Amino acid sequence: MAVHLTRYWMEVQLPEGQLHPRHFGVTAYSLDDALSLLHASAAYTLPTPPVVVQAWPEIDVSTLDLDHVLPNMLPPNRRGVWFPIT
Repeated sequence: MAVHLTRYWMEVQLPEGQLHPRHFGVTAYSLDDALSLLHASAAYTLPTPPVVVQAWPEIDVSTLDLDHVLPNMLPPNRRGVWFPIT
């Protein structure tokens, strides 16, 4: 049986004074899996788990920022954090 991966584009809440990064692209089995991948990633620099403000599952990556996101992301077809890259 094949396990379905989902692409997520997320906005996370950051502590006051921390500006970047606030948006992440993650491919995972579930939102909980995406959050655990994000928290373990070098792209997420806070010691606390991310608090999601909004998550867009099944994001069409072609709709993301053409000038910043698309040229600076990894292929989103494998499990892991694909934006931002470290």
